[in-house]
Amino acid sequence: MKPARGSTRAIRVQKNRVRTARVSGRRGLHEFLQVYNGLSGFDASTLGLTDYKTTYGEVSESGIKTLADKFSQVAPIQTFPAGQKTFYDLGCGVGKILLGIAFLHPEIQVRGIEIVPDRVRYGQLARSRVQSKQIADRVQILHGSFTDPNLNLNNACWIFISNLCLDDETQTALARKLESGCSKGCVVICSRDIPFSSTSPFEKIDGAIPIQMTWSNSSTCSMYRQVPG
Repeated sequence: MKPARGSTRAIRVQKNRVRTARVSGRRGLHEFLQVYNGLSGFDASTLGLTDYKTTYGEVSESGIKTLADKFSQVAPIQTFPAGQKTFYDLGCGVGKILLGIAFLHPEIQVRGIEIVPDRVRYGQLARSRVQSKQIADRVQILHGSFTDPNLNLNNACWIFISNLCLDDETQTALARKLESGCSKGCVVICSRDIPFSSTSPFEKIDGAIPIQMTWSNSSTCSMYRQVPG
């Protein structure tokens, strides 16, 4: 049986609205990230940081949108308690993902940790250019190591880590940090599998999420979720 003409038209209108909203979101994010004009993480100095992996790359604008969508699909922000609605980018560079997530999700706090002082400075300068106080006030870009014992992640709902170039020692330290510090339901997306222990509260739920990066249009990320022990 064919659907009624009015029903078909309603479906077509709804699809057009969804398509328009997606295009609008992409355009809006692109315009918003113009605060980074003249600020490049690739130009940041890494002198004196020989003890750390400082290789730099970025998630593209479309990749930021994909990240935001995947987090929302798997773990909607409204399902978390009031004290667990914070997004973290561990190794956040100049903070583009942070500002992007804050722009796309007005109900979330965002925190970034970065070891290279110049990148932190560029990110904080970009944040200062944001005209919307409602967005800027929800963004923090901090200088430090994400393996620092004083870094508390128990308020995290979503975490992103570009860990492709981390050495094995740092990878292991990262795994222990996440296992001991995150709360129930926390979701992690990362560019390389994390060596969680056999008794880890994290389970892998996806191993092939396509996220466009500056170094590749076909990069894939993995997703983990913290579940009750």
